[in-house]
Amino acid sequence: SKMPIVVYQGHSIHGNEASGANAGLLAAYHWAAAQGKEVEETLQNVVILFDPSFNPDGLQRFSQWVNMHKARPPRTSGARRSWSYSPVSWGNLSNWLSGDGRSRELRDTRQAWSDAEALWRASPLANGLNDIVLGYMREAMRRADRLPALPILIALADATEDILLAEDIQAAEAMWHAIENDVEVASNFRQMLVRRKRWAANFDQMTGIARARFLDAYESLFRALPEAGFGAWRETEDAFGVPLIELLENPAESIHQLVLFPYDDDTMRLGLFERLRDQLAMNMLVASGFRPDENIFERSDRLVPPQNQKGKSPSELARMYLAGTPLLSVLELAVPFHIPEEA
Repeated sequence: SKMPIVVYQGHSIHGNEASGANAGLLAAYHWAAAQGKEVEETLQNVVILFDPSFNPDGLQRFSQWVNMHKARPPRTSGARRSWSYSPVSWGNLSNWLSGDGRSRELRDTRQAWSDAEALWRASPLANGLNDIVLGYMREAMRRADRLPALPILIALADATEDILLAEDIQAAEAMWHAIENDVEVASNFRQMLVRRKRWAANFDQMTGIARARFLDAYESLFRALPEAGFGAWRETEDAFGVPLIELLENPAESIHQLVLFPYDDDTMRLGLFERLRDQLAMNMLVASGFRPDENIFERSDRLVPPQNQKGKSPSELARMYLAGTPLLSVLELAVPFHIPEEA
């Protein structure tokens, strides 16, 4: 017979099986856009009827619930929120009405806090960040061919401490009233515990990786410093300040190196410097003409690095790419100059 075969494909008959609807759209696109002998022969002999969502109302309810309760990073504890605890899953209606799932989640959160604090108190982190920061700075000074001016070293130490503080590894208290009454606060708190526990349980590894990244950044900046960046600074009332970034020989390249600071296989794998990375990614997107909430990886081929910007001063470039980060304060440090008195 020359009649074509008719194939019906219905996806996501159950509302909480979202992968079917997603796969159905991709399959439809494949048959519409793909080329080649096999594809052409199939379409010549088969009529494919697509129903991308057999249960659209259920799929919509489920997707709304998922977007309300998703977390980053994903939670993998036994108390994670699951569709079975929603009110539309009748088999667990009594548990949902009694708040059993929420209570169990809070108990697990308190236990996670207790476990993380025990690890933190037993680690060198309990002694504060001063020793860690000073250790990094001493190593940088030991490696340097010439010592930068003291204000530059102090600015780097301050920026280093601020970056480490964003890792949530300093002394902290759990504000349980807010955690127990605000879902967003609770989600952020659990993410903080993940970072805190990772640092405390793997202190040597984490500080070693962080040390390597900081030292690379320090050395790169030291090499770029002008002559005015060394020696003792004479700060008097008649002095005027010039931002350090304006004095660097290749300011765009120095900014680019600082942007790359938190991007490394080890830092990415262990989740180091996530907040700094997020801010730098937003800055890069905006500087490249995109919205700050877009996916930077999807725009990677159209990003504009500092070296490719036109008509921007060094200070403008620094603010574009380093805004909202401790790194900006280092490059905006005022270097004092004096107008020589006339003879």
